[in-house]
Amino acid sequence: MTNFSPPPLAVAITIEAIAGDAVDRVIDAGFPRAGVYVERAKRLRCLAQRGFDRVHDGIPPQVGILGTTFARGEVTLVRDVATDMHPPTAGLTGAEVCIPVRYRSRVIGVLDVESCVGLSDDDLVHLMTIVADLEASIEALGGPGQDSPWQALARETPDLATARDPGEILHLAAERAPGLAGTSSALVRRVEGGRIRTASWGPASPILDHLEDAQLDVIAGWTGGTVSVYTHGAPSANADDAGLAHAGLRSWIAVPLRSGHPGDLLLLADTAPIRTDPAMVQVLEVYAAHVASALRMTDAFDELRFRARRDSVTGLEHASAFHDTFTAMRAAPSSGLGIVLLDVDHLKRINDRDGHAVGDQVLRSMARRLETAVGTHTLFRVGGDEFAVIVPADEPADVAEVAERLRYAARSEQVSVCVGVSHRSLDQLRLDGTHDHMLSEADLAVQAAKREGRNRVEVFTAAMGAALVDRARMTADLAQAIENDELRMVYQPLVDTGRGIVIGAEALMRWQSPTRGNVRPDEFIPIAEESGQIIELGDWAIRQVVQQAVEWDVSGRDLKIGVNVSGLQLRPAFVETVRDLLAQSGLEPARLILELTESGLVDDDHRISLIGLLRDLGVTVAIDDFGTGYSSLSYLRRLPIDILKIDRSFINELHDQRNAAVAKTIIDLTRTLSLDCVAEGIETEEQLSQLQALGCRSVQGYLFAKPMEAEELLAFVAGFGATAVVG
Repeated sequence: MTNFSPPPLAVAITIEAIAGDAVDRVIDAGFPRAGVYVERAKRLRCLAQRGFDRVHDGIPPQVGILGTTFARGEVTLVRDVATDMHPPTAGLTGAEVCIPVRYRSRVIGVLDVESCVGLSDDDLVHLMTIVADLEASIEALGGPGQDSPWQALARETPDLATARDPGEILHLAAERAPGLAGTSSALVRRVEGGRIRTASWGPASPILDHLEDAQLDVIAGWTGGTVSVYTHGAPSANADDAGLAHAGLRSWIAVPLRSGHPGDLLLLADTAPIRTDPAMVQVLEVYAAHVASALRMTDAFDELRFRARRDSVTGLEHASAFHDTFTAMRAAPSSGLGIVLLDVDHLKRINDRDGHAVGDQVLRSMARRLETAVGTHTLFRVGGDEFAVIVPADEPADVAEVAERLRYAARSEQVSVCVGVSHRSLDQLRLDGTHDHMLSEADLAVQAAKREGRNRVEVFTAAMGAALVDRARMTADLAQAIENDELRMVYQPLVDTGRGIVIGAEALMRWQSPTRGNVRPDEFIPIAEESGQIIELGDWAIRQVVQQAVEWDVSGRDLKIGVNVSGLQLRPAFVETVRDLLAQSGLEPARLILELTESGLVDDDHRISLIGLLRDLGVTVAIDDFGTGYSSLSYLRRLPIDILKIDRSFINELHDQRNAAVAKTIIDLTRTLSLDCVAEGIETEEQLSQLQALGCRSVQGYLFAKPMEAEELLAFVAGFGATAVVG
């Protein structure tokens, strides 16, 4: 890099072009990185630059190697970046030199050159030659020139638009404004909601920072919506009122921000006189408008952040705020922490029946009641039908007490809640106290409350956790049950006591697990429904039932056959499956009884329409366990059904007059609606006699037979009567 002969700089008409030619000559000489920077508005601005991975611009004097070179007016040479610079320039090895650029003996800028290897004395001589040519070209141009006020404005405002914090905006505005007005210092003030924030910059900052709020109020009042200028020595009662002259300021410019907050102010000041002209005043007004706009944007973002933490329906803080609050409380706990999780019962039913507007109103009303009951704690809405509270407490019983109070407050004529509690002591929080873990535990407690009858509080226990693990394992085992041939159907006879014959059977699923043995239906069916596996199990079951009915046909037994159908199975695809099975098998549709649980159908128009489609196929539809759900004449008359099955809970208590009265009412109701009635769970002769007296003829239960294999059923039918016929 020592044997080059630099040509004269190209003739150029702008300082940017001259600087660009100088940088090109440096790069052509074999140096990898070079830039020319000129001082404008108290900053070193980049005129031309090559080889750097980012633009170096807006560097304050005396900051870094560039600022130091400019301030001292001396060449700065770093022969070994790795050892001579503290800290070294990131990613740079070799050497760096900064050479001042002068115009009429005044330092106006810097040439910065970086090398991957060392710099020789010849290299420095050649670089000084380039700087000398650069200075001669600037002299011929008539000087470096200055930005017009409007160019300076365009350069200084973009950063304001990208700032999102009010403090950052105030700092940027105070730092950049002096360059627009030619002052040494500035202060920006904002008043909002009784809170005053200020930021200052420049050598007069100590004076500006010591101005009292009352003084700044007076200055803000002088502007009257326009720029106010003061120069020391000119008559001005205003300056005396504010005490600025006594504070040591010889001149100042006050500009209202017009940000919507009275008292917001941009104050530019100097200990020397300030020269002003109409263009500069206009620029300051526009700049102040940019500052005000940026502040209004932060207001809008603050509002968005506020709304982002709030649920739009109830106005409560939601899940992300819950997480942040819990994390903060766990970081510096003063006691143990508990989580109370409330799950609203049957909100979906209200939404489906009455519309989401009604459901939202239910949630709003509940939120207000809970807020009143929660006291000093914060209530969060953490899900569509879930609320949560964080309770500092050393004992689980203290959290449960809050939970019980909330359960009571939540209850209304329309809804109730299931409440789960999770708790960690102070020591436990240090080991394991994430909000995810505790929420999961509280949710397990909620599920336990649902299983125990709803409208209750349950506190998480280790047994619940073990049960969760077992349920997860059972879900995995159940997924393999069909493929491994572990499922089978058994059949319980349906008897017509009036004619003394078997008229059909109810098919019941059984699971023989290789690891668990015989698993009861009340153990695996709820898990299948929770996991969605009930759809696959249900499809398998109805195929088995139709096939079995056809085989009984072949044997000469005309038997109806019933199969349970979960509400989750009621989908258009299920209707198509039944239609295809009937068409392929040739089974008479009326012989197939689909038994639906009452609580899975209430006020669900979609499911009711699907039942209508099934009934159009000719199948028989029964409501199972009638009387235990939400029995209502208004919905019963809408259901396209053929049979009501009286739940066994009424049969077991027929000796109780009230239960007997309910059973009689159901039997009479079926007669009125022209429906068939079946009583299940018959175990004693006394129960049978009472039902016959009430007018119910179709029954099933252990009094006649337990569920049995298909072959055993045929033998049972043959032994029960000479011929089994359809009733």
